[in-house]
Amino acid sequence: MDDLLFLSQRIPYPPTKGEKIRHLQILRHLSKRYRVHLGCFIDDPGDWRHVETIKELCGECHFARLRPAFAKLAAVRALVGDEPLSCRYFHDAGLAKWTAEILERRRPAVAVICSSVMAQYVVARTPGANRLVIDFCDVDSDKWRQYAETRRGVMRWIYARESRALLEFDRRVGAACDAAIFATRGEAELFGRLAPELAARTCFVSNGVDAVTWFADSVLPLIRRALPALQFHIVGSNPSPTVTRLAAHDGVIVTGRVDDVRPYLAHAAAVVAPLRIANGVQNDRRGAGRGSLRCRCRGHPGAHRFGGDRRQCPCPHA
Repeated sequence: MDDLLFLSQRIPYPPTKGEKIRHLQILRHLSKRYRVHLGCFIDDPGDWRHVETIKELCGECHFARLRPAFAKLAAVRALVGDEPLSCRYFHDAGLAKWTAEILERRRPAVAVICSSVMAQYVVARTPGANRLVIDFCDVDSDKWRQYAETRRGVMRWIYARESRALLEFDRRVGAACDAAIFATRGEAELFGRLAPELAARTCFVSNGVDAVTWFADSVLPLIRRALPALQFHIVGSNPSPTVTRLAAHDGVIVTGRVDDVRPYLAHAAAVVAPLRIANGVQNDRRGAGRGSLRCRCRGHPGAHRFGGDRRQCPCPHA
């Protein structure tokens, strides 16, 4: 079994938000074919109790403690040069040493980099992995550009600088990798416009963002013709820029992280489950089921596989 280096800016467990769910599923898939060596940060003290769980999927692991207050101070020092603040924020000497040792000793066949800030540990390293794959997920440089447009004074300058520096860094990372992956077609196309020289090696692997975007754009307007007061709440931690932008739609509310999703379920008339692709989303459907809610789903061939009797589902495709 070949070795694979997997770098993530946060421990990919527990699967409580989109970023962790995406990277956990990628990790699980890769662990069937490779001996995966995981390097990541832990910024939530509560996540340390999940270390043993994630170790079961991996060979060697290194978990770097991220202290936000200290990381922000370190990031400020990057202002004197042209390095992205995000890279300095996610720099750890212990993780850098461990990664170098893995590259030297294991000579991994593949390195999978989840988030461009983790590329600082691999790109241009000698020896390195035979193949490099970067999962950008979103175009973060564009997020910082949008932040700059809503700020004034020094923060506007800092955010604009980060947008420029991060885009330049991402272009160098993308050029050094064999493939660049994004979470949606829109993000992949946006990066292709910002970095046209990398368009040929850029693609997207959806993780549910595609489904919620499709519903908000294509289905919700039709429903609101009959029910103008209806609201669509998108509940979940750290929504991507693509999802955040949906809040501009009439009737769409993007909550971000909430302490407890149960009040939202208790007051909901129906739950929309992301079933554009039916595999791997059983928990969304079961969570609604535990709340005794109707689950509206698109007519995908696998949409009723885990829902029990087809007659119990109100979907017209059942």
